[in-house]
Amino acid sequence: MIVKKQPIEQFLNFLNTSELLLRLSWEEWLAVNPPFEPTDFKLKGVTVRYERNGYQWDMHASLYIPNIEIDPKRAFALFHGGSSSEKTTYQTPDGRPGFAQVLAQQGFKVIAFTYPGHYPPGGVWTQATTQRLPIYLLDQKLSLDEIKDRNRKCTFNTILQGAGLLTDLHLEGR
Repeated sequence: MIVKKQPIEQFLNFLNTSELLLRLSWEEWLAVNPPFEPTDFKLKGVTVRYERNGYQWDMHASLYIPNIEIDPKRAFALFHGGSSSEKTTYQTPDGRPGFAQVLAQQGFKVIAFTYPGHYPPGGVWTQATTQRLPIYLLDQKLSLDEIKDRNRKCTFNTILQGAGLLTDLHLEGR
């Protein structure tokens, strides 16, 4: 495949223009309204069990299903950061609606994943962070030795395999 340089150069040159920059004050940002009328949504917990790196793994996600979808071909898949869970996409630490909730209220189907081991049965940790051990299977208690071995084997590919399976099951065709 031959790609002409001229369109690429035109695009790159355009990136340097002020036309792409939107400069708003904080007050102006706060005054920006959502593009669509808000809609209610249903929240459904979904889990998949799969095999990777010699073990079975459970991966949980929250599926946000708007009552009215803006575009049934579009959906959002969200991952949390570091040591948290999908719950951070529902509500911000200061109590505001999280990104998943905002997208669902705008009419988009959303799936928010929790990495294997980060989601306890029922979805709420009862132990302090320093006392927690990953829960890789929601219906089984694992030995400390197995948890340590799984910690080494719960790779990025392990996470993405679970996310892919959940996406295929709940966002088919998107």
